[in-house]
Amino acid sequence: MGFFRTNASANDCSRLKSALLALSKGDESEFQSIPESYSAMERELALLVRTSIDGMRKKHQEEQEKAINVLDKVLSESKGWETECPKSLLGAVQRVSGQLSSLKAKEAALSLVDSKIMIADNDRVLHYLNQSADKMLKESQSELNKRLGNFRLEDLMGGSIDRYHKDPEQTAQILRQMTGTKEVALRFGAKDFRLRVQALNAKAGDKLGFMAEWVDITEEKLVMQEVSELVDSIQNGVLNKRIDLEGKVGLLQNLGSNINSALDAVVGPLNVAANYVDRISKGDIPEKITDNYNGDFNTIKNNLNTCIDVVNNLVSDANMLANAAVEGRLETRADASKHQGDFRKIVQGVNETLDAVIGPLNVAANYVDRISKGDIPEKITDNYNGDFNTIKNNLNRAIDAVNKMIADARLLSKAAVDGLLSTRADASQHEGDFRKIVQGVNETLDAVIGPLNVAANYVDRISKGDIPEKITDNYNGDFNTIKNNLNTCIDVVNNLVSDANMLANAAVEGRLETRADATKHQGDFRKIVQGVNETLDAVIGPLNVAANYVDRISKGDIPEKITDNYNGDFNTIKNNLNTCIDVVNNLVADANMLSNAAVEGRLETRADASKHQGDFRKIVQGVNETLDAVIGPLNVAANYVDRISKGDIPEKITDNYNGDFNTIKNNLNTCIDVVNNL
Repeated sequence: MGFFRTNASANDCSRLKSALLALSKGDESEFQSIPESYSAMERELALLVRTSIDGMRKKHQEEQEKAINVLDKVLSESKGWETECPKSLLGAVQRVSGQLSSLKAKEAALSLVDSKIMIADNDRVLHYLNQSADKMLKESQSELNKRLGNFRLEDLMGGSIDRYHKDPEQTAQILRQMTGTKEVALRFGAKDFRLRVQALNAKAGDKLGFMAEWVDITEEKLVMQEVSELVDSIQNGVLNKRIDLEGKVGLLQNLGSNINSALDAVVGPLNVAANYVDRISKGDIPEKITDNYNGDFNTIKNNLNTCIDVVNNLVSDANMLANAAVEGRLETRADASKHQGDFRKIVQGVNETLDAVIGPLNVAANYVDRISKGDIPEKITDNYNGDFNTIKNNLNRAIDAVNKMIADARLLSKAAVDGLLSTRADASQHEGDFRKIVQGVNETLDAVIGPLNVAANYVDRISKGDIPEKITDNYNGDFNTIKNNLNTCIDVVNNLVSDANMLANAAVEGRLETRADATKHQGDFRKIVQGVNETLDAVIGPLNVAANYVDRISKGDIPEKITDNYNGDFNTIKNNLNTCIDVVNNLVADANMLSNAAVEGRLETRADASKHQGDFRKIVQGVNETLDAVIGPLNVAANYVDRISKGDIPEKITDNYNGDFNTIKNNLNTCIDVVNNL
């Protein structure tokens, strides 16, 4: 409906004033059609207003300024206009002409943007809604009625926004004091918005009003939710999850695609690294990685290759030491300088262990060799531990036994020299075959006193390890028998010495299966040789079993417990090996239990360290404490993320953490700050 007739009356001017006021608020409908019946003044004014509107819409600045200038000229040169229309209308037209070049240009631009824009004055009266805001309010009118109860879109323009606030006075106070920009988050129906309110100031600094921008962040929040779920999956070890790109466009699609691509680029090399570490941990040393990687992934590749080299060097040295031990080269050691860090400590530890083992063995071998040669050494006074101390004590007892034998032999010899032929050695001071020897000597003395000078001399020499030549003098009767027996004894002792030397040399050369031929000996001498052979069998058999079990345990192949029966120290070794098997099996069981618990998400599960002893208990306690140190901060982080996701913003974390846990803490605190700022 047009408002301009040929003869403009005061009433017409009043309606024209209303049309211009509507125009200042964005309502152009009254200027879309200009009837032919308008007066020249009315037509000129209407055409100029419409030209200004068209100029601003098309962004033709020159045409717009021309229209405004013509309008100013008409207002200043026309005669009778002031008399036909009230001065208030003239002022309205002049104000409109002064604001068209600024307000309408801004209004036209705001109408074209997607953001929802609202503008209110200092009294919080709403004067402007752009098209996007109008559309949003229309779509949300039902939801707004549910929340506000009295919301009517047609009453919004020109009305105060105070009536829609729970506490109008508090809101008015905040807006009056506001100088910059504030943001809040709101939700209408299924839509999430970020409301940004900005104070509008004139060039002189006076506040003109407020502009509110509504930004739809619904899709953004959905993507952030997906990203949060993706992060949770990664923290739970699910590395194959990706953001679903279906239905996403523009920036959100690019963001999701880039995140997926980044995960693909990260997870691929990590899987390679995990596989290599798994194989190395199982003793399956892979070939070095030859594929090309960049940046940190190349660093990981180089570190893994270095690890492979280090482990291969360790395996090579272990094989070298094992071969040297098999070949009897007990002085062989690995070169620790070829290794670094804890690997060097391992090699040094193995070398020191070999020193600790082989040193006492060399001492024992030297003592046995000297005793076998009749060179009885002093007792061992050095301190040893465990089995080495047992060996030391046994050698010292052997030295004592031989020394007692020597002492008794000297006693008898001195008695014979002194003519005290009734003198006898005390056999009760000896044990085992040594006692039998002493008893036999006593009995021989009893039986043979007459020709004992020769026999005593021969026995004395033999008892001292000085084996004489056979007797070639002629004797008769029992003395001849004694002679023959002495000669036989010399042969037997020489055979015993020969077999003893042969066994000693074989032991030195590592030929532990070598035995003396007992059939070459007779009587107790055969028993002695058989006893020595059986002693070697009894010693070396359990040692081979022990060596095999230790070898299997060292390679991670835990054998069944030993069920064969052993006596004495061998039973102690058997029990110790069985205890070691139990301990290692308990350690493996706890490791498997913790691994399964971790896979099943039972992060509170811990091994019972009290079931273990010594350093094994320290290992289990260390694993438990490591899990506590890792899972504690993760639980804190998970709780904070859960509370934040539910809108329950916690206080910032003030506890102290180190390393990556401190980074997580700082990130959570930053997140809390950001959400609190919203």
